[in-house]
Amino acid sequence: MSNGLAQFGIVHSILACDEGLFCDFNWLGVFKFDTSNNIWNEFNSGITNLRVRNFCRTGNRLFAVTEDADFGLISYSDDNGETWIKSINGSSQIGYLSIFSANGMLLAGSFGDYLYTSNNNGASWSHVSHPEFPASYTSSFAENNGVFFAASLFSGSDIYRSFDNASTWEATNTLGQGDIQSVHNSNGILYAGRTDGVFRTSDNGNSWTKASGGLSEIPFIKAIGSDDEYIYTSTTSEGLWRSNNQGDDWELVMNPGLQNYVNAIANRNGYMFVGTKTSGILYSEDHGDTWSDYSEGLLSELENGNIPLVYTLQIKGDSIYCGLNSYGTWVAPMPYVTSVGNYDEDNVSDFYVYPNPAHSQVNIKLESSTSIFCSISIFDLAGRQLLNIQNKLLTIGLNNISLDVSRFNKGVYIIEVSKGSSVAIQKLVVK
Repeated sequence: MSNGLAQFGIVHSILACDEGLFCDFNWLGVFKFDTSNNIWNEFNSGITNLRVRNFCRTGNRLFAVTEDADFGLISYSDDNGETWIKSINGSSQIGYLSIFSANGMLLAGSFGDYLYTSNNNGASWSHVSHPEFPASYTSSFAENNGVFFAASLFSGSDIYRSFDNASTWEATNTLGQGDIQSVHNSNGILYAGRTDGVFRTSDNGNSWTKASGGLSEIPFIKAIGSDDEYIYTSTTSEGLWRSNNQGDDWELVMNPGLQNYVNAIANRNGYMFVGTKTSGILYSEDHGDTWSDYSEGLLSELENGNIPLVYTLQIKGDSIYCGLNSYGTWVAPMPYVTSVGNYDEDNVSDFYVYPNPAHSQVNIKLESSTSIFCSISIFDLAGRQLLNIQNKLLTIGLNNISLDVSRFNKGVYIIEVSKGSSVAIQKLVVK
């Protein structure tokens, strides 16, 4: 699904949130997915530099940073990407590589020894430099139990950490030298992707263990992500890998679009997205066993014929944002499959099932305009009712319901949510 995007382009970043799916494509700025026409559209009003490198979201505000070392920029949007406002300018020496939000803080990393922080949603920024922040070329951030981490490239490469809300920083000094492209927190374990493999720590960086079993000797890690079952990592030459034992052993994820260069990884509600160099955006609903294209509409053609790289992916709520090389930022909805029957104004809407395929538990996310009772049933394809929940109270707004499917055999099932004469159904796959 890439209507509006080029067949060949670099997707630098993707962000998914409640308001839509966004991406940056081939340094042409911000693009958003139009659900009514199934097409990607540019959303670059107010952005003067289209080399969008990364996104983050805090509250209802979306932030984008641009990479150009001649004119770096942090911009924000309060209207779902329709218009952008300059939050901070760079200088002739500043171009931004990364932006991150956690614990009420915004962190923006750049080329050179520059780190900017904001504790007021981007209204003002503070510059953190030597000696408080000794890193250069900050490529990625993570947070674990109030401790912030920053990954550094080139001179002074290391993982840096802060225990005081990003005011002062120290090198962990236990990982050793090597360009660090990505840092990722999965269930309290921090993973770092370096030019010589994946490393992990469970003590906030006091000690590190190499976690590269099965990877080549010099894999050059580009990105790290995770879902409820696997850790994923990508390399510049060997594609996408996954591990279900914290990186002790890795297996190659086989797909023609993933064979050489996966630059970005993102996951939400059982959907795993990857941004590639040559195949646009792909997603998987089964932990990487099978993949579907999600780049339809990201520019139908390029004048120079270059293949754009997906730089970064970010997911927030029910939307995904991506940044593409030289083509800016794009947005699209998450690819939830929704099939509904007849609805009145008080009916349940936005009925999502995740993860799908499921293993032992499935979650139903739905909205209701009134406080009302509903029924939830699961049927097999022969029409036999295997589960039935009566008089489940839905509150006004978003509802999340978990169902135990551990006793179900592998196969395809139908989930039915009903209220009065109104019925919504969706397919469920149990693996």
